[in-house]
Amino acid sequence: MSDSFDTLLKQIESTKKNIVAFSPTLQKDIELKPLTIDQQSVIIDSISDISTLQVNPIYLIVKFNTNFNNIIKDNVDKDIFHSLTTVDRVNIILYFRNDVSDSVELDGEEINLQKIIDRNRNIDNVQTQKIIEKDGFKFDVSIPKLSDDSEVNRILAKKIKENPSTNSIVGDIYLYEILKFVNSIQFEDGEVVKIQKNYKNLQLLKKINLSTLRPVIQFIEEVRTYEEKFINIPDTEDNLLLTPDLFII
Repeated sequence: MSDSFDTLLKQIESTKKNIVAFSPTLQKDIELKPLTIDQQSVIIDSISDISTLQVNPIYLIVKFNTNFNNIIKDNVDKDIFHSLTTVDRVNIILYFRNDVSDSVELDGEEINLQKIIDRNRNIDNVQTQKIIEKDGFKFDVSIPKLSDDSEVNRILAKKIKENPSTNSIVGDIYLYEILKFVNSIQFEDGEVVKIQKNYKNLQLLKKINLSTLRPVIQFIEEVRTYEEKFINIPDTEDNLLLTPDLFII
């Protein structure tokens, strides 16, 4: 029986074909293993904490993105994963969904995912890293790597679970975003301080004036606007929502 099981398992693995997806960050195709049923369950499980979601829908986004970061980590080469950013996640999600079915229904209309994917190859790339100087501070900022995104999401999810009141987190959301984007800070001619993705460094950012951080926030807004281009439905002003519902087939 054991030999038969092992043989069947090997046959199942041998029939899988990798997904070839375009990475906007690397500006080249990468290979990923396709989604499994188990991974689909993890995606859908993002909506399992109903009580938390009812008072703080931000938690859904945080959990969904973190789950997908982990799936991408499991399904792609290790070295490639450490180079991927949150922009890549947006595009990779579309490839995973397209591998299951190349269309999705939105408000009674059928959306062709392949058309979106093909269009996304031609979206102009943006500056992924930047040095911002303001009020004597020098900020090294970049589009977050998936691993850094997961670390900050872990802190944010913990705060939401402990105190799910929407009002207590919306005001801080930019702070968590800044923690994702800032790699290091230097004040005047002082030492360059590397910003770790942890609670201690979150408190450090809290001490900086909002006016000083405003150019960093502008960079974040530019990147998020860039990300939205990858989920825009061609010939419309509508965006495809990346939620667990997309994977309920």
